[in-house]
Amino acid sequence: MNMRIAMFSDSFYPELGGIQDSVLTSARELGVRGHNMIIFAPAAARRDYVRANVPIAEVSLGRNVKIRRITSLPFPSSTLQSRLVIPTGRRWRDLAQFQPDIIHTHTFLGAGLEALIAARQLQVPLVGTNHWAVGEFSIYAPVGKAAFRRMSTKAVARYYN
Repeated sequence: MNMRIAMFSDSFYPELGGIQDSVLTSARELGVRGHNMIIFAPAAARRDYVRANVPIAEVSLGRNVKIRRITSLPFPSSTLQSRLVIPTGRRWRDLAQFQPDIIHTHTFLGAGLEALIAARQLQVPLVGTNHWAVGEFSIYAPVGKAAFRRMSTKAVARYYN
């Protein structure tokens, strides 16, 4: 049985890293197996491709995988490439036409919130994988690093629960 799978991630190509590799590999392989995929990922600027030293073009994941770029802002990180999707709570309307069987979120930030809203509105199962220890990003907080670590860890647990 072929499925229609929607993926949401704040971490995506051209940013390079483990989360991005997981999303790319999963989507590509599921597409090869005949599943139809749509990935909601941050829009990237030319400078993001240049910084990552990759071709300035959308990554090709095969004929069964579509990428939908959505509004995003730069986000502090060790790669200096991260972007954060700006949640609108309306992307489920675009997704309704695709009629996903399942929604998979790879992050709990802006894209993750969009996935949660879409799953609830469309009454579609939501699965989530957490690929990073958010508390470790407290080093990027301008103030209140310990408070950021505590609050972010609780927020992630709440989201995935």
